[in-house]
Amino acid sequence: MLCESDDAHAEAGVAVEHLAEVIESHFMAEEAIYFPTISGLRPEFKQQLAGFVEAHQRIGGSLRDIARLLKRDDFEKTVEALDCLSKELGEYQSAEAKIFRKLEEIIYLN
Repeated sequence: MLCESDDAHAEAGVAVEHLAEVIESHFMAEEAIYFPTISGLRPEFKQQLAGFVEAHQRIGGSLRDIARLLKRDDFEKTVEALDCLSKELGEYQSAEAKIFRKLEEIIYLN
């Protein structure tokens, strides 16, 4: 029978896996639908969108690292990695919001 800490550890692993699936699904939609459309209509955003794809890869790698750290029971490094992921996601969201505000301005001005 699992003790409470084993239950929490297992739940944390499941939560990270679920987070990775949700984020990957979101990123796949962006890369397959939104980014090609935006790039086709507004080529001046192509470089920024390529940067977002690179960020997707880094974030996915961070999530895989966190899952590995959890499996190794390395909680100190897991917390550090989660903190880094949180900052990276915040920076990504901010950059994405900025480009979409620019796109809204272009759409509504034209």
